[in-house]
Amino acid sequence: MFDGVHLIYVPKSRKTTECIIHPLVNPRGEQNQGGLLNEKAKTRENTNSKALWDALFEEFESLRLENPREELEARIRITNLMHELRLIQSFNWPSWDEPFPSVTQTKLMSMETALKHVFRIRRLDRFGEGLLTSTIQSGLLHALCLVIREHTKGEIAPKVL
Repeated sequence: MFDGVHLIYVPKSRKTTECIIHPLVNPRGEQNQGGLLNEKAKTRENTNSKALWDALFEEFESLRLENPREELEARIRITNLMHELRLIQSFNWPSWDEPFPSVTQTKLMSMETALKHVFRIRRLDRFGEGLLTSTIQSGLLHALCLVIREHTKGEIAPKVL
């Protein structure tokens, strides 16, 4: 593997840019797996779905309790967990005119409808910050995730949208 800075030509922009290549082995000769050297690399093989669900619900609780300065980090962690659990599945959400449900209405909801609501909340939050936090504060996002976890029996959601 190469170390150092290499020049790469990018045809679309017709420019030459620098690319830094990091070594796969650190100075002590240990293989870099990403993250800290003493930490096991985070892959799908060593993260089980129960741990992901537990972490997501813990993040919901932490966002309710923490101060606003730490809100951005919690939102990022929540979004990453939602992606790992496959709760964010793309569909044509602007044409979907279903109203937001109440927390009690989510109990009888199908997994597909719950996934659509989760995706719409996440997309609308990208265009106007605050919706993700407010749906966590109200308990709606927690209830939608509980419905999905129930339908999947605690596993990662299948691709349905």
